[in-house]
Amino acid sequence: MEVVDNSSLGRIYQAAMQLFAEKGTQTISVSELAGRAGVARGTIYNNMTSLDNLFEDVASRLANQLAEAIVPLIETYDDPAERIAYGMKYALKHAHDDPSWALFLIRFGISNSSLRGFWEGSMAEDLGKGVEQERFKIARDQIPTIIAMVTCSVLGGFHLVREGFQTWKNVAENVVELNLRALGVPLDTAKALAEKEYPFFFEYTKLPQ
Repeated sequence: MEVVDNSSLGRIYQAAMQLFAEKGTQTISVSELAGRAGVARGTIYNNMTSLDNLFEDVASRLANQLAEAIVPLIETYDDPAERIAYGMKYALKHAHDDPSWALFLIRFGISNSSLRGFWEGSMAEDLGKGVEQERFKIARDQIPTIIAMVTCSVLGGFHLVREGFQTWKNVAENVVELNLRALGVPLDTAKALAEKEYPFFFEYTKLPQ
């Protein structure tokens, strides 16, 4: 399920995300941003005090949106393996729904501190609980490496989905199963969690293609 935010500010941020995803972090002009967002130049000036920090604003906003969308949903589950599985499937489903969002994360999901903080914060607690409960067969000092492994596999999955190599569902099931097995979750359980259907909900701005 999606909720489309077509407010002027939402359109501006979505347009900026698309442009940064396509062009990198180079400066975006007001005219370019207004044209992509489908708003007047005056609307940009009315909503933005400056474009100097626009890239970091977009990255921070995206990280906050991810946390606000995913965290309340995964908190309905107690099993740390299921929470991590749900988070991975959620992200890969949204990569299918919004390819520009996926491309932005592919390019900046590790290098940007705000986005990197989301991955680290959202997984570290669940991995720690999984170690304590002996759900995961890893050492506690391996958690940072596991976070990097999961993040990179999810971002790699975004690429597979965007390029049409596999459906998002096939990619998600493979990414979840392989990561859970790497954590020491038994094969049957890993496959069951990978194939489980979860609710999906994300609020974002959809611009005309």
